[in-house]
Amino acid sequence: MAILLTHRRDGRWDSTQFNATHSERPWSSFRLSPAATTDHPFHVAGHGRGPTVTLHLSRTSRPCTSQCAPFGNGGHLRWQSEPGVRATGSWTTGDGSLNAPPESMETMLGYHERVRGRWSWPELGGWVFGFANDAAESGQAATAPPAAVVFTLLQPTAPSDATNGSVMLWRRGRLLRHFPRRSLQVAVQGLLDRDRVVLVPPLAGMLGTPPAAPVPRRLLITGICGQDRVRLDFHARTAARIANPSETTLRPFSVHEVLGDCRVEAVVSGRSLAFEAGAVVEFAGGAR
Repeated sequence: MAILLTHRRDGRWDSTQFNATHSERPWSSFRLSPAATTDHPFHVAGHGRGPTVTLHLSRTSRPCTSQCAPFGNGGHLRWQSEPGVRATGSWTTGDGSLNAPPESMETMLGYHERVRGRWSWPELGGWVFGFANDAAESGQAATAPPAAVVFTLLQPTAPSDATNGSVMLWRRGRLLRHFPRRSLQVAVQGLLDRDRVVLVPPLAGMLGTPPAAPVPRRLLITGICGQDRVRLDFHARTAARIANPSETTLRPFSVHEVLGDCRVEAVVSGRSLAFEAGAVVEFAGGAR
């Protein structure tokens, strides 16, 4: 199953159905050395009149160390995160214009991760995940962002102490500090207006999706390790709710892709770091 989800700055979300096609071998920075590049574009397209993208992707940063979260009856999730992925290319909208010419895309900063393990959606329970890249030097195609942050909070249904997560801070493409779950505090404030949440893909309504839990309007994450500290203050603007079929229940599992603005402040080894940038946050859950 593959889905292409796009968002326009005018506020509109577009999505393919569950059966988007993509390059025979999807691009992955984990197959490349830190200095390597590839000329093969990453292409994703919907069948019929869905959106399409053709991207040239390159890595500028190094990934974090692999992290593993065990839970349930023998389940586990292992992931590696890498911010600062740069993309250029073209895209078409899903507005029904079959012959619409592609539009060029300015250089944009993204994120890439490798996820492995043995898990299913109900047992995993849910997660909160997000990233932000400092785009102050976004025009310099070969340069890593001055700073980047990635956070993860996994919330399995069992055992009771299986909650796991981290906040990771990069500077100039290298991991600067890792704040583990025991050092984090997470708080939410307010709710995002449901009118700002769009259900996708177009066929998601056929799943009989019940209402999902509201998306927080503000997410605040604080990490403290000794004299080092980090603070992420995320304010949501809009969200797309992706309804996925669950492997073991009739209730669909929802992943909310939320866009907003994030303020990051940190002090590591006595040096201060701060930036404001657009951010992507995922709120996932709802299979039970």
